[in-house]
Amino acid sequence: MYENAVPVKEGLFTLPSSPGEPPRLIGCRCKACGETFFPQRGVCIRCLQDDLEQVHLSTRGKLHTFCVVRQAPPGLKVPYAMGITELPEGVRITSLIATATPETLKVDMEMELVIEGFRQNEEGKEVLAYKFRPVS
Repeated sequence: MYENAVPVKEGLFTLPSSPGEPPRLIGCRCKACGETFFPQRGVCIRCLQDDLEQVHLSTRGKLHTFCVVRQAPPGLKVPYAMGITELPEGVRITSLIATATPETLKVDMEMELVIEGFRQNEEGKEVLAYKFRPVS
């Protein structure tokens, strides 16, 4: 499924290793104060400690806000939706929203993580990115 594909950036997410396994975003948690971040960082911005552990974040959350883009940069088809999904850990993730019908989006609707291609790189490989989509 992902044979000829590359992630948009290394270290942001894991790909499923078996059917039925979900992809996971890779974040970090401060061991001193418990604050969780995405993407990973070297220092906690809440307490300024550098003792952080890598964690896999929840795959579902609530749509906090969104917008529908009708004029896009080259390579993206319009309309498409961008949104911020809040995970149970309190982390808010900005991403593209995977939906063919952006007009059906609603604040507070349940969303789930997906990994999808969004463009091709110079070598012709599909570039994978994390997105959220409405739970059906």
